[in-house]
Amino acid sequence: MTKLRIIEGLLLTVFFSSAFFIQQAQTYTVAQDSLSILVYTQYADISAGGEFANTLTAINASYGASFIHTNLTDYNNLEDELLDTDVFLILEQELAPDVATLMTIGTLWASTLQNFVSSGGVVITTDCYSFPARIWGPNIHILNESGLMTINRVEDSYPTGSISLLSLFAAFDPVAIGVSSSWTPSNGTISVETAETTVVAKDDNGNPVVIHKIYGIGHVVYCGFDFYISNSNYETILGNALSLRPLLPSIPGFPIEAIITGLVICFGCGAIIRRRREMK
Repeated sequence: MTKLRIIEGLLLTVFFSSAFFIQQAQTYTVAQDSLSILVYTQYADISAGGEFANTLTAINASYGASFIHTNLTDYNNLEDELLDTDVFLILEQELAPDVATLMTIGTLWASTLQNFVSSGGVVITTDCYSFPARIWGPNIHILNESGLMTINRVEDSYPTGSISLLSLFAAFDPVAIGVSSSWTPSNGTISVETAETTVVAKDDNGNPVVIHKIYGIGHVVYCGFDFYISNSNYETILGNALSLRPLLPSIPGFPIEAIITGLVICFGCGAIIRRRREMK
C-alpha cells in the first residue's frame, strides 16, 4: 500500500469519526421514514372543517400520507418540541389576541428558528387574518421579529379587496413545480409588500403572495393564504414547500453539520500533511 493510500484512509477515518461524535450532540435531525412536521396551533382555527383540518387534508393530497405531525400548543415550548423535526408549520394565527403577543412570540423564537433553518430545517407559514387582533397578516409579525423575513405590510386581499388573479413569478423555483401559470385565488388570500427577493407568486397588481427564502442551508416559505377554502394550486405549493430539503447533500445517519465539520477537519489534516511533506 502506498503512502498516498494510507493518508487517504486516515483522512476518511477522521471524517467519519468526527461526523459520528458530532452527531451525538446534533439537535435537529432528518426523519428516516416519514416527514416530521411540528404544527403551531395555539391561536389557529382547529374547529372541524377549519383551517387546521383543511391544511392536513391539503398535505395528504399534495405531499402524501408519509408524514407525522405534532401540535405545538404553547409558544413557550418551541425549543423542546422542535427536536427531531424536519418542518415547522406555522398556521394562520386567526385567534391571536393582539399584535404584542405575536411580536413576543417572534422575539422568543428568534434564536431557535434561526438555528433550525440555517442548519437545514424548513419553516412554512400560512397567513391571512386575526379576528381578535383585527389585523391582516398576523404571522408577518412572527416572521419579522424572529428575523427570518422582513415583510412591511399587507397590500391587498381576496375576496374583500381587489385581488382577482394570481400568477407565477418564479416558475423554476422548487415551490412552483406543477403550479398553474395563473389561477383564481380562494377565500382567505392576501398579498404583501416586502423587500424579500424570491417571490414565487404575485397578485394581479404585482404584490407578492408566496415567498421562498433560502436561509443558511434551510428554507422559509411564506404563503399568503390560510386554507379556509383550498384549491389545487395552494395544495401543490404547500406540498412543494414540504418537500424542500437542506441545500447540502446528506449521508444517511450523519447530519449536515457533522458532514461539514468532518470535511473541514479532513481538508485541514490534508493541508498539514502536504505542508510537512513540502518542508522535508
